[in-house]
Amino acid sequence: MPEHQPISTYPFAMNSALFIGAIWYTFYGSRFSFSSLIVITFAMQALIMLLIPFVASVGGTSAYWLCFALLFTFGLFSGVCQTACYGYNAKLPSSYISVFLISHGLAGIFSNVLRLTSLSLWPIEDDVEVGVTTAGADFSSNAFKACLFIQCSGVAVVLLCLPA
Repeated sequence: MPEHQPISTYPFAMNSALFIGAIWYTFYGSRFSFSSLIVITFAMQALIMLLIPFVASVGGTSAYWLCFALLFTFGLFSGVCQTACYGYNAKLPSSYISVFLISHGLAGIFSNVLRLTSLSLWPIEDDVEVGVTTAGADFSSNAFKACLFIQCSGVAVVLLCLPA
């Protein structure tokens, strides 16, 4: 799969869709309530995060395009969710907005701690090249275990964000 260059194409898939989701919310978001948009988009992001490690382990060109489609879909839901969250926060006092922005920084720190934890628990194998998937599913590889750990942690955090 080296000819696909997932390191450069996957961010494009997600970020272009993030932009499209934000534009969609700008024109059509007022037709839905904040709570329904936020709950649905968080739930769909959690589902997609759970699917990614399993789809990536399929291997080959199929895995590349399936992951591309999942990341594009994730970007759409993420764009709608982020725009809805910022729109909702715009109605709150400034102290709430600053806490919201601080939480973004803490989320970045938390994701890096998760990545360091996964690397210490499941080090990268010498024969695995970053961004390359071998043909066939290998659920026992360290890369799969680390990815599943990070994705499950992300799902747990997303589910904690859902209103009770």
